[in-house]
Amino acid sequence: AEAKWGIRDIAALHRRMADNNRRIGEIFMSFDLLVTPALPDHAWPVKGPMPAVIAGVEVPSPDQHALFLMPFNYSGHPAAVVHMGFTEEGLPCAFQVIADRNREDLLIQFCKQYEARFQPFAAIPEFPFK
Repeated sequence: AEAKWGIRDIAALHRRMADNNRRIGEIFMSFDLLVTPALPDHAWPVKGPMPAVIAGVEVPSPDQHALFLMPFNYSGHPAAVVHMGFTEEGLPCAFQVIADRNREDLLIQFCKQYEARFQPFAAIPEFPFK
């Protein structure tokens, strides 16, 4: 069988990953933490389906549902998805916090302080959700 990826493809991918890591590293020259959405929309029911359209934009493939998560999955920066509450339908809402490499301590400290201050698990909706 013919390989789908040649050495040039793999080299190009490594260059893109290195560029991504450099750009993310530049953020932490000015900031201790980066906060982003966890998902491009509120959560969808676990039984699916994933939405085909988000905010009026067609979602071409399933990996597009994790656009805010993927750069940090590849970069080696510690990240946490932090629960912030529930939608009116009882689905979870969250944001993502990212720290610089080897700063898991700062990330965990932030998450603990957020949870202590805002108590996002204080009101869990009854199951089954709406």
